Amino acid sequence: MPEIENESPATFDLEYLYNFSNGDEQFVKGMVQTFLQEIPTALELLETAIIEKDWEIVHNTAHRLKPNFMMLGMKTQQLQSATIEKMIKKEHIDQVKFEFLTKQIKEAVMLVFPLLTQHIQGE
Repeated sequence: MPEIENESPATFDLEYLYNFSNGDEQFVKGMVQTFLQEIPTALELLETAIIEKDWEIVHNTAHRLKPNFMMLGMKTQQLQSATIEKMIKKEHIDQVKFEFLTKQIKEAVMLVFPLLTQHIQGE
């Protein structure tokens, strides 16, 4: 069951993880579980750092989020994280845009959370 999609633009695709693990369901479930446990904290850190204008933490957190979204086939969120990272790298600080992108990322993550949870529970 590599691809999961719903009516929203928030989707994920586990094909990369299945290919990487040669179809090892336990590995995929473990990676999804790690994502479910770690992403809320990372997104909270990102939001707080943006509010506090700590651009180094914003940059580092966006950089760390990219591979998580890549592994789960969340391409839009991967690109949004990359955009934040690139803007800071180029010293183009736009707090409003960072807040907007982070809000979009968070909304997408919240939409896929139940689907990912169902997947690891085998439903």
